[in-house]
Amino acid sequence: MSNALIMTGRSLRLSARSPEALLTALMLPVMLMVVFVYLFGGAVDIGTRYVSYVVPGVLLLCAVTGAATTAVTVCQDMTGGIIDRFRSLDVPGTAVLAGHVTASLLRNVVSTALVTAVATRTAIRPDHGDHAKARPDHVVTPSHVKYLYHVLFPVISDVLPLK
Repeated sequence: MSNALIMTGRSLRLSARSPEALLTALMLPVMLMVVFVYLFGGAVDIGTRYVSYVVPGVLLLCAVTGAATTAVTVCQDMTGGIIDRFRSLDVPGTAVLAGHVTASLLRNVVSTALVTAVATRTAIRPDHGDHAKARPDHVVTPSHVKYLYHVLFPVISDVLPLK
């Protein structure tokens, strides 16, 4: 069990060392949901709010992206020689795999929480009742995007310096 926790920490540290991949994994589902809801949402009349149909697909996308990222990371470990080093240290293969899967689960939880927060902000209501209409304070406006830009840009520019 302790080996799996150590491997989970290793996998999370590797994720933190690749901020562009981490930001893509966290923000891509959110951006796709926003694009589908606000750009394509008015093109299809489904009788209720379009966001109610987009969110489950985006949540599934979060899980698939996490699984693909885990597969690529395991493949990189196997071809990079670190698995051979772990074998010489008597680290079980199940601990390495459990560490990757647990780290992926934690990343998926964060990504799902972000998607759920944005979906809630765009007035998703699963019961589809009349009270599910969007209120003006539940719509993402350009001022929200501007605020996020001013908050996130200094952080991103510190993490990803321009070359």
